[in-house]
Amino acid sequence: MFERYARSARQALFYARYEAGNHGSRAIETEHVLLGVLSEDEKTVDGLLARAQLSRESVLRETESRTAKWSLLTYSTEIPFSVESKRVIQFAIEEADRLGRPFVGAEHLLLALLRSKGTVAASILSDLGMRLKVAREGILAFPNDHLDAPT
Repeated sequence: MFERYARSARQALFYARYEAGNHGSRAIETEHVLLGVLSEDEKTVDGLLARAQLSRESVLRETESRTAKWSLLTYSTEIPFSVESKRVIQFAIEEADRLGRPFVGAEHLLLALLRSKGTVAASILSDLGMRLKVAREGILAFPNDHLDAPT
């Protein structure tokens, strides 16, 4: 499933699982994926946020304020991806393909989150002024060579 995912995207999804556990969630939701994307020190993601006149910190604050918190789960607890997050994972591959990119990076996850209408993450990004079309155009302005090939 993650064969085409670059290091940045894989780490973002790993961190999403960490966030879900810290928030006591029984599933990795789109807001956890957004927190995972924001955890990556990724120039393209920063560039996309800047194009929308957003800072990583402002999106983090808004996401944390809208993320439900329950009792901390143990790290051995299995936490599956929610239906919406599975859709985001598929959308990220489609976004990379649409933009002619061989690998899926954290920026494609961000596009996929924007595309996942009706989810908490899409609502956060949309409410803050981020738009899918503008973000797609922004990705094309960045070189493709920053992505690490999946191992």
